[in-house]
Amino acid sequence: MMEMFESNVDKSCKLCDRTCLTCANTNTQCLTCSIENFRQFKSGNTCECQQGYFEDPVTLNCEQCLRTCLTCALQFDNCTSCDTNYNLTLVYNKCVCAKSYYFDSLTTQCEQCNIKCLECQNSNECTQCRLTTRHYSPDQKNCLCNDGYYETNQQNCQQCDLSCGTCQNVNTYCLTCLIEFKRLLANNTCLCQDGYYDAGIEMCQKCINVCKTCQFSASTCLSCYDIEHYRYFSEKKCLCKAGYYESNTDKCSKCSIECLTCSGLADYCTSCDTNSKRIDQSIFHKCPCIFGFYQDHNLTCQKCHIKCQSCVNQADQCLSCNFQQNSNRLTLSDLCNCKQGYYDDATQLQCQLCNFRCKTCIIQENNCLICSNLIRTNPPICNCMDGYYEDEQLICQSCASQCSTCVFQPQNCLSCNPGRIGQDCKCINGYFEIGQILCSQCEFQCATCELDPLNCKTCKGNRIQEPQCICQFGYFDDQINEDCQKCDVTCIECNINGCLSCSANRILNEDMDCLPPPNSISYNNTPWCSTCEVAVVKAYLSDDLAKIIIHFDFPLNSKGFSSQVEVNKCLQLFEVEFVQSLGQNSVCYLNPDDNQELLISLGENSKILVGDKILFKSSTLSQINCEISLQIFILDTLQMPLNPLPPQIQYHIPLHKLNPLADNSVYLKAIRNNGNRKLDNIVWACQVKATDESSTLKQFLDQLNFVQEYNLLIPKLTLPKDAELSFKIYYENFVHIASNQEFIIYTHSGALPQININAKPSYFVYQTISIGVLLAIQINQIPKIILNI
Repeated sequence: MMEMFESNVDKSCKLCDRTCLTCANTNTQCLTCSIENFRQFKSGNTCECQQGYFEDPVTLNCEQCLRTCLTCALQFDNCTSCDTNYNLTLVYNKCVCAKSYYFDSLTTQCEQCNIKCLECQNSNECTQCRLTTRHYSPDQKNCLCNDGYYETNQQNCQQCDLSCGTCQNVNTYCLTCLIEFKRLLANNTCLCQDGYYDAGIEMCQKCINVCKTCQFSASTCLSCYDIEHYRYFSEKKCLCKAGYYESNTDKCSKCSIECLTCSGLADYCTSCDTNSKRIDQSIFHKCPCIFGFYQDHNLTCQKCHIKCQSCVNQADQCLSCNFQQNSNRLTLSDLCNCKQGYYDDATQLQCQLCNFRCKTCIIQENNCLICSNLIRTNPPICNCMDGYYEDEQLICQSCASQCSTCVFQPQNCLSCNPGRIGQDCKCINGYFEIGQILCSQCEFQCATCELDPLNCKTCKGNRIQEPQCICQFGYFDDQINEDCQKCDVTCIECNINGCLSCSANRILNEDMDCLPPPNSISYNNTPWCSTCEVAVVKAYLSDDLAKIIIHFDFPLNSKGFSSQVEVNKCLQLFEVEFVQSLGQNSVCYLNPDDNQELLISLGENSKILVGDKILFKSSTLSQINCEISLQIFILDTLQMPLNPLPPQIQYHIPLHKLNPLADNSVYLKAIRNNGNRKLDNIVWACQVKATDESSTLKQFLDQLNFVQEYNLLIPKLTLPKDAELSFKIYYENFVHIASNQEFIIYTHSGALPQININAKPSYFVYQTISIGVLLAIQINQIPKIILNI
């Protein structure tokens, strides 16, 4: 309840301001404040909201501030000051945790971050680090020590030992080493690599090159490159091994083989190896070979040749000779060598006598350098030259004329002179013996000859009649080829210049050419030319094999072809034997569209085949504008069709389902391109779609294939029930053009009525037609006739 005061103006009681509990003189001059309204008395007789509260501008009630605010104004979260005891700081009228603190939702207070964090999300997750020794890890959300520092759970990480790349727990417990500082990790210590030493700083310092490892200083060696640099370790230094010397390089250089030890230069000897045939003159820094030895290009002391007392550079280059009576050696001016006819065996001072074949020899008696005379050749063997042999007295004698080489006797040939072969070195074919080294050549037509070049013993190629060896009739000799060459097809007889007589009806001219007769037509494949008397024909089957087409070069005289009631024109034109091969009722006639063609329509069951000869009768045909009839017919064998058509068969296919329990049939409807004769190589096949397969069907097809039957006359119980049967027949005609025909029939279960129509496949005009119809059903595989008309 709001208190009142007495107005000094009109002495009336008026209400105090809502902020006062009691007031005087004016409504805002408070005497006391309402504790329940969270107000407190202030100087100036005012009642302000307590700390932590703000005055609502509408209700004028004191409302509590947000807990994080020490004081606020206008709104509960519009802080004007913060409680520093809670580690809060004012930012944009908000009290947020101070730096290095985070708000704990459980304690609702700002708690201090982990000592590692500059700022944090909670006690475990840093958001910002103190960057002096730490870095932020987004994966771990933590402030980790920088490389080269280790964790001590203090604000700053502690620095690792200078030798460590990273360390743990203590500064000398290394985890990794810096390769660029030439350090390697071993038992958690970063040791210097070979060739480097620890100078107390991060980077290892390089040893001098002769040290493999060193310590304290670059030249204080601990180990040496004994194999690589030929050095050994002695008193913290790497010295050259015996036989090697310092040459101002890392690697010791090898002394000359002359020296046991040396200094400064390879041949500046300080001691000599007397076991290597050398004299110790190391006082003069030399080690020469002992007397009787010389130094070779490998600087090794080698023994001089036995002929030399002393030598230089090589064993036989004497400086003085070994002299002995009757040694057969020459003086130093001739290099202490053996006399001519003697050789040095390199073991004895005495020279040995050479073999009789040698004028001079070396090392062995038969190893000739120069042969004893001009008849002997090819050192070091010095046998008799080709054309000579060595007799019993070891003298070279001449071989027989036919031998290139021989042995023991003149006629005992080892090899033959050119143009000769065999053990006896006889003349090769085409040559004959004249008692000289070389054989004489036979005439061209002889394969072999004797005594005379024209006296042929055998003929060359296809020639005949020894000893002349002439060409067969119809051939000529071109004096080039092994065989006689065939005359041109137009010639009967010829020579290299041309025809001597002509074949067929050709005419010989003065240029020895066989020309076609005047007004004739010639061919490349026959010497015959088409004239009034000779017909070069082209006979071939029509594409459908129904006719034979005989083409002439000139129009045929139509006389004799005009009769329409001719009994058989074929018998007038051709021999009976040929007409019989044309089949029954064959017809011969002139092509009405081309009077250069004679046509033969083949009859039933013709037997003529491709390659058969067409037997014309002479004087039965003539060509227009010719006074004589044709007597000769050329190229008269029957040829294949130009574009043969494949044979075709058509069947009367049942449109209804067949009864498998009854007899069934599929008859031939038509056949084409068969030449009016039976087709060959008939093969029936069938694909069945049914629940049960019938072995009887396979036997039935095998029988059809055996008898080569076109029509399907199927006995009862052969076809499976409720089946789809795809029949296929393969066949070929008499010119071996193959084809096939396929059709489908269906069967029912056998319970349906059976309808058989007895009729021929075709009828002639005006013929009486008789068709029988049978209707029956099958009961226990026995047909019961219902209707028969």
